[in-house]
Amino acid sequence: MAFHRTLRFRIVVASAALSALIVTVVSVYVLRDARDRAIEVLETRVTEQAELIASSFPARLAGAPIADLASQSSGARVTVLDSEGEIVEDSHSFIGERPSLANRPEIDTALASGLSLSRGSDPVLGAESVIAIRLVEVDGVPDAFVRVALPISDADDSIENLRTTAIVGGVLVVVVATVFATLLSARLTRSIGTVTEGARLVAAGNLEYRLRPEPPLEVEQLATAVNEMAARLNGLIALEGRERGRIQSILSAMSDGVLVVDAEGTVELANPAALAILDGPAEFEPGGPLYALNRNYELNQIALNSAVAGESAKAEIEFLDSRRYVQVLAVPLPKTASDGEVNRSLVLLTDLTEMRRVETTRREFISNASHELRTPVAAISAAVETLQAGAVDEADTAREFLQRIADDTARMDTLIAEMLELSRLETGQAQLSLTPIDPATVIKQATDRIAAQASRAGIRVVSEVPGEVPAAREFHADQDRVVEALTNLLVNALRASSQGSRIDISASSDGDNMTFRVTDEGRGIDSDHLPHIFERFYKGDSSRSDAGAGLGLAIVKHIMEAHGGRVEVESSLGEGATFRLIFSATLPVV
Repeated sequence: MAFHRTLRFRIVVASAALSALIVTVVSVYVLRDARDRAIEVLETRVTEQAELIASSFPARLAGAPIADLASQSSGARVTVLDSEGEIVEDSHSFIGERPSLANRPEIDTALASGLSLSRGSDPVLGAESVIAIRLVEVDGVPDAFVRVALPISDADDSIENLRTTAIVGGVLVVVVATVFATLLSARLTRSIGTVTEGARLVAAGNLEYRLRPEPPLEVEQLATAVNEMAARLNGLIALEGRERGRIQSILSAMSDGVLVVDAEGTVELANPAALAILDGPAEFEPGGPLYALNRNYELNQIALNSAVAGESAKAEIEFLDSRRYVQVLAVPLPKTASDGEVNRSLVLLTDLTEMRRVETTRREFISNASHELRTPVAAISAAVETLQAGAVDEADTAREFLQRIADDTARMDTLIAEMLELSRLETGQAQLSLTPIDPATVIKQATDRIAAQASRAGIRVVSEVPGEVPAAREFHADQDRVVEALTNLLVNALRASSQGSRIDISASSDGDNMTFRVTDEGRGIDSDHLPHIFERFYKGDSSRSDAGAGLGLAIVKHIMEAHGGRVEVESSLGEGATFRLIFSATLPVV
């Protein structure tokens, strides 16, 4: 920083200039006054000299050289003139060189008043002089004039020492004033520098820094103002931080995605839900382009058009890569003073995938339930019509058709019961009765339920439970529902198995989990069907000739989810299948 631009330099220069000006004005005034006083002294001297010479004029009449004698004693030019103004005697010139002084104004004044005192140029002395002319009268008649002249330079010489003293004193005063101003300005600028450094720290973000007020009063007030500003800024920033944190928490907790996009397509804000919905890259940060977050053309156009045109836009977009259905609402944001001319839009993303899935599932449920119920109802209706047509009179035929009606009715009852059970499990209305259970007992109850069916089908069911399953005493579950889940798996295995094959059911524990396994040697499950086999009414057989309704595995899945467990399956087409029910061995009793 250039020193000449500093406050200290300006204070020192101003102080030196002001003191020099004051000293100069005072010196000029004093010297002028001293000169005037010295000139007054000269006037007094020449007047007294003229009076003295005039009083000794009789000596001149006796032939004494008055002019020379008077000049030697006073150092003045002494001239004696006759009554006509002609020079008779002069101490500084020869007679032939003496110019006439007749008809001069000062002679007229002396003739009129007896004494003339004036200032003017003396031709003999060659300088401005103080001149006194005294009229000499003899018996009341003007006889001569005595003229005494002293150069004014004598007055200047008398104040020369004073002038030197004034110059030296003035210089000393200016030097002292400059030194004092330098010291004072150093202290002042040091205080201002402290405030400046504190203000810089505050501007750099150190809002906890506080200045110590120091004199003078103005600097104290400035330091206090900076401290108040820092405290207020700290409060405002803390408030803004809390508001920003609250907004950030709200945005992070929202299930809907929120984006703020400017007219250039730059993403200024994106909450976690937006990144998840758009399957954005993990390294994406606000400030990147929208197309880097998702390259869907329709999404980018809606956001940009809303920002540029300032109009709201709404659309439902299907993202083929992630199989998502997303509702996009773009609303232009109002400009603020800090934004300038930047246009922005707020983009809200609502994931409709689950809603679409629920709607699809509901439609499929209604369709599948109608289909499953239509078959037994049609069979019952056909049997009733046959009986009404006369078959009722034939005992054997009537019994056969009545048995069909009973079987279809039982099938409908089972279907409705399974649908109600599945609905209770899905809605959480099914209450679990958790008690310590024995895996061997559960397996025996499940195999007993399908023993007759397995015998008729010629399929062997083999159960294997170790003598003491680890952590069995800590295994809590709803025994009836565990048996139901195992029974559904066994029934499913029987339907997939052929005569002479084998089904294995077992239980094991690794200390943390209890696992039940059901393995068959049936036709297996195609890999395309594996992701869907736990869906309601789903059947791997496209002809739907299977006797089941397609709800058994869905019920198994929801029973496991109700217990906080999971169901897993491994299968290949033509190689059988293995289902595992995995329970937590430390599930608390409730």
